[in-house]
Amino acid sequence: MNPICKRLRRIVALAAAAAATGCVPYPVIKTLQPATEVRVTDNAGQPLPGVDVSLIATMYPMHLEHHRETRQTDAQGLVQFDSRHDLRVESLMLHGSVEFYWNLCITQPDYATVETRYGASHAWPSQFVFALQPGDPTPCRDTRKMSGQR
Repeated sequence: MNPICKRLRRIVALAAAAAATGCVPYPVIKTLQPATEVRVTDNAGQPLPGVDVSLIATMYPMHLEHHRETRQTDAQGLVQFDSRHDLRVESLMLHGSVEFYWNLCITQPDYATVETRYGASHAWPSQFVFALQPGDPTPCRDTRKMSGQR
């Protein structure tokens, strides 16, 4: 048999085996964090400056925190987060590919903490308005411990 044909058959066989096991890497651009605007007011609708707003990015299907970014509202009670994207190399797996989804945690002394519970990226709106209620603040859930981050 021709050495070139033999080599070509070997390459095709290896590619077919890799495809059958789901280990075919491919490049993909993922949204790690969407552009988001958050307005925070008190229960009378007045803007609250200096409120801590955390945008938390979580990876599915592992449900592990990838990163969080915390900013403070300005004098108008607004905070904006820029979008962040990453070129990644992934491979097909039985559960599909890694997806990101996001949640917010809003904390301010003398006000009850607000945490969103989104579980899918398609449900994420680009703008939020929250009216904080008086109460005792609680710490934001710390999902970094599960993912080994500190």
